[in-house]
Amino acid sequence: MQKYWFVSVCVVISSLLATGCWNYRDLDGEALVGCLGYDLDSQKPVITAEVILPPNGKTQESGRDVTTPKKGELVQGRGRSVYEAIDNLSEGVSKPLQLALNNAYVFSESFARSNFFSSGLDRITRMDLARRTGVMYVSAGQASDILSAKVVLADNIGTELKGISEQTKAEQLSIREDLNDFLFDVSTPGIEPMVSRVETQSNEVERNALVKVEGSGVFRGHQLVGWLDGPETRGVLWLRGKTGHPTLLFQWKGNQVQVRTRDINARIVPIRIQKEPVFLVRIHWHGRLIMYTGHKPVEQDDLPSLQQEVGKIIEKTVNHSIARAQELQTDVIGFGNALYRKEPNYFWTQYHDWNTDGFPQAKIQIQVDASIIGGGLASHSPGEGVNHNRQIRVQ
Repeated sequence: MQKYWFVSVCVVISSLLATGCWNYRDLDGEALVGCLGYDLDSQKPVITAEVILPPNGKTQESGRDVTTPKKGELVQGRGRSVYEAIDNLSEGVSKPLQLALNNAYVFSESFARSNFFSSGLDRITRMDLARRTGVMYVSAGQASDILSAKVVLADNIGTELKGISEQTKAEQLSIREDLNDFLFDVSTPGIEPMVSRVETQSNEVERNALVKVEGSGVFRGHQLVGWLDGPETRGVLWLRGKTGHPTLLFQWKGNQVQVRTRDINARIVPIRIQKEPVFLVRIHWHGRLIMYTGHKPVEQDDLPSLQQEVGKIIEKTVNHSIARAQELQTDVIGFGNALYRKEPNYFWTQYHDWNTDGFPQAKIQIQVDASIIGGGLASHSPGEGVNHNRQIRVQ
């Protein structure tokens, strides 16, 4: 009997422990942060936070229930250090800051070029429940201006930025880099981080500012060193093997052609490591023909010439991106990482600083293999000059 009694007690205690929620937190009692902005003012950090009322929370003014978060209110904290600025930011909010739902981190150019940037990342990772999947952005202007911009696609600027990043990721005009990705690149030999560039653009109709995400800011370690525009960013992403579905529009045989990328793969191979390093980049591009303005449909025999033209465009884009990265002396592509993985001892002993001693002098050879499907596409019927925008035959 005592045996069964003991077992029953153990089962009851186990059930209580298994179903208990020991880290429960009531969101109604906390200030949700949707986006954090980092600026410098008189060489001192200024932190701006978008504080959002949680769903089903109650406003202090009326006490009534709301069903959706309203647009966040901006609060700021200043200090001699990032730690002090965030502490002062907390003092300006009546509730504890909750960063678990934060979608974005925006850094001004002046802040990202300063020594405060590394301490800012350190403070983020040490904050309670800080979200490392928040997407990172850098702006040539003030981060607080980005947080103040008009929200169109979402309820708050943090969610807005995240949604825009998903759109630009498909066209590969910007990179979607979260805090985890950034920390991985910083700690990986032979590759440097890059972050989405965000700017405000004027809205003449409503006379307020919107946000635009295009291009990227490139870093050397924890410091911003320059910018890549949209096409330069696309070339780097191709070399990194990042997936996306950008469309390419170009002239071929006097007509306009548009193809859409289905997938692209790149492999960087060190072929000479002595003296000036030499790399071979093999790129495999696979896409679909989606528009051709010629009167005759594209035949199967035309595809080799068309694929060669696509290969030239890809090669030109990536060569321009490589030249720009070498000019900025930051290997955001990962040539050094390919060399490190092949000869780690040589990499560490030969190059005191790969970004200045090796990467700018590296010679890169590009080989592109482009494959197109969807022949027989034309926007004109044979013998007619009217644009019907229809597919005549698919090979």
